[in-house]
Amino acid sequence: MKKKKERRRRSVLSKDMFREIGYTKARFISVIFMILLGVTVSVGVKITSPIMKETLRNYIEKAQLYDIRITSDYPLEEDDLAAVRGQSGVVLAEAGHETALRLRGEDTDCTVYAYSDAINVPDVTVGHAPQADDEILLDDWLRGRYAIGDRIVLERPPKKNYHENDPLKRYEYKVSGFARSILHMDLFADNKVEMAERIAAPRSFGFVRNANFREKTFDSIYLRLDGSDAFAFGTEENRREAAAEKRDLAQMLRKRSDAVYAEKRNDIKVKQKELEEAKYKLKVALQHEERFQPEEISDMRRKLDEVQEGLDKVDEGLDRLFRPGYKVSSRYDLLPVSEFFASAEKLNTVADIFSGFFFMIAILVSLTTMTRMVEEQRIQIGTLKALGYPNVRITRKYFVYGSLASTAGIIGGLILGHWVLMPMVFSAYSASYNLPDYVLTFHPVIVFLFCGIAYLCTTLSAAIAVNTMLKKRVAVLMRGKPPKKGTRIFLERFRLIWRRMNFFQKVSARNVFRYKARMWMTISGIAGCTGLLFLGFSLKSSIISISDKQFEELFKYTVTVAYNPYSPEKDIRGLENRIQSADIVTDMVDVYGATISVSGSSEKDVSNVTMFVADEGADFSRFINFRNMAGDEVKVDENGVKMTLKLARVLKVETGGQATVSLPGEDCDFRVSDIIENYVGHALYLDASYYKSVTKKVPLHNMKMLKLRKTDGASLQKFIADLKNDPAVFAVDNLMTGRTILDLLASSMNAFVYVMVVCSILLALVVLYNLTNINISERVRELSTIKVLGFYPREITRYIYRETLLLTVFGQALGLLLGNIMHAYVVLELPPDMIMLDPRTYLRDYGIAIGITFGITLLISIFLHRKLKHVNMVESLKAIE
Repeated sequence: MKKKKERRRRSVLSKDMFREIGYTKARFISVIFMILLGVTVSVGVKITSPIMKETLRNYIEKAQLYDIRITSDYPLEEDDLAAVRGQSGVVLAEAGHETALRLRGEDTDCTVYAYSDAINVPDVTVGHAPQADDEILLDDWLRGRYAIGDRIVLERPPKKNYHENDPLKRYEYKVSGFARSILHMDLFADNKVEMAERIAAPRSFGFVRNANFREKTFDSIYLRLDGSDAFAFGTEENRREAAAEKRDLAQMLRKRSDAVYAEKRNDIKVKQKELEEAKYKLKVALQHEERFQPEEISDMRRKLDEVQEGLDKVDEGLDRLFRPGYKVSSRYDLLPVSEFFASAEKLNTVADIFSGFFFMIAILVSLTTMTRMVEEQRIQIGTLKALGYPNVRITRKYFVYGSLASTAGIIGGLILGHWVLMPMVFSAYSASYNLPDYVLTFHPVIVFLFCGIAYLCTTLSAAIAVNTMLKKRVAVLMRGKPPKKGTRIFLERFRLIWRRMNFFQKVSARNVFRYKARMWMTISGIAGCTGLLFLGFSLKSSIISISDKQFEELFKYTVTVAYNPYSPEKDIRGLENRIQSADIVTDMVDVYGATISVSGSSEKDVSNVTMFVADEGADFSRFINFRNMAGDEVKVDENGVKMTLKLARVLKVETGGQATVSLPGEDCDFRVSDIIENYVGHALYLDASYYKSVTKKVPLHNMKMLKLRKTDGASLQKFIADLKNDPAVFAVDNLMTGRTILDLLASSMNAFVYVMVVCSILLALVVLYNLTNINISERVRELSTIKVLGFYPREITRYIYRETLLLTVFGQALGLLLGNIMHAYVVLELPPDMIMLDPRTYLRDYGIAIGITFGITLLISIFLHRKLKHVNMVESLKAIE
């Protein structure tokens, strides 16, 4: 009988718990939704960074990406390969062939590589690798234009380079399959994305068997080092090892550079001596014409012209001979790889801030909701205790209530975080890369951390609150909690202000400061939501504004044209004359440009830095607007170099500091006289006189900056195509293409920002609803009392809304301050190393964040007006006298 009664008591308590869920559906659902939002955003954003790193490392491992790559101004030879193979720590050194061709019938450049199954292995998506000499493995981007078995024809572009012979033995191939390559991981760099106005032709790739390359020389040497491990990629130890190996190889290759230069100079001298001897013999022979037949004399004169022509070429070659510059780069210098990994690391930092802040607000409000629920039900708890229910059973009711809400929110959050939000964030960050599909992996530390905090703050907090209440006597619990005693507030001390306030304003002010816990909870919730909204919209503005600032305010030129270093002087002069006579060109300047690597106070070296040296007497300011971040104009002069801001931050260099620049054959220390505003890429700008004073060399201009007249896309495209087809042109860089690429990159970053904004709006909606609902539930006796006194429903709503509005204003002010702090940090951490976001904030972002918060507050007040209309006036009779 006793056991039966005990089972009945348990059944009654269980039914009461489920009835409680039915009675408080809005509260129960809001707790679920808050936990769901917090776990979704926190877990979804936080796990994206390790999944990005794992995806890249798997790709590196599968592709057997090189550890070190060596290139040179001269074609590399077997002696270079043998010298590198002799270095300690090198387990594989392989020659790499590549050549830039064009697909016939397509406006598509195609870089053709020699296929290797040991290093830089392409990832075959359809078909198979080339097995016969007439087969080619094409870029996966070209799938759809071509099919397996199709025959394609490659054509040499109509410009000359140092190859005396055609680079390939055959130019017609059968497509054996399609693949992606880690060497072409960056879609934007290859212009493979769909553009509104395609100005530059996209660049694809293909792999053929090594036997197809005609030249005995090669373009690159790829190295794999002892102990190389793809899954160590990104660690400090791995970075240091790569940097140390680069330094050792660079030191060895500097010595080899001197030897190669001496050898080539000696070969030219020997050839020159042979030609001079031949010339002397022919001249001596022609002095005795009477000894020869007319045909023999004509033949000797022809040979003499040929010898003289050969001597002219030898003299020109001697004049143009330079020490070969060997460039040593590691896999960290491969921009798509390093930028993607850097983006993953930066996302991890941003996730710590955003998800942590987001989760803190959601959990804080959930905790408040559960503890307030327990306080509201003190009479029920006292009744259960008076009926003889043990404390453990009473506590279990609220423990299970919180557990059910937490479990539902956590399960939903984990599902949405792993299968919805994480893919969205991953897609936003990988939109500009051609990567294999990610593998969704479980990260127990991240999951258990956030889920554990969610359980503690809802389930355990409710249990602790009940246990604290159960320590009180039943008689105390059976009576309602007495209202908090009113006190004078600080504002009353300002009599001039207080006297001018009406009755309702005074009541609202006293109520706000009377319940300080509720006040700070509301202010914190509104501040967090406003701060997140401001962060999202200000980041959007920072991303959008960089394109206009870079390509309209800072850069005034349109195109740079680099000369082909192997072209004769007469071809270069002809190119200059054609550019000067072109109607589309309005202004031009000669500069010396080079791609260099720079180091500073940090341990990090930055490769792919563009250095521009102004020609003697050139006015650089007509083409680039040089200004510091304060907006003050600066000039390129003999005081030092002008370094772009993002590069200075990466290198930890300040104005007046030094930067070490790696030039061909030597390293030079340059003084940084100014740090200038720039948003895309890394660059150094300096005067020719300062360059000469540091390097003791005269910078010979090798490119032109051109300002073009605004014209239609067809005219610009034709002008650039004519330049590219000129034999004296090495490369053409069109800023309009760069702007299009930047806009597309910005749109991919915007996707992450949109996700953040939508989540912040949902959080604001739930938080403000919960806090307002708590405010009403706690004051139901107060509200029913004033209703008895004759207040109309709209007056009661205004009575509550006046306090909510005041707290909203305080919360928004604090939120905007927090948003500014977060924005200042995130703009430095969110973008990749080659891009800087605009650090400024704009009034419209303040207005949008404030407007959305006010709008949500107003919407909730309208919704809860219906609840206030149904406040039971009898509740006022239950108040404690």
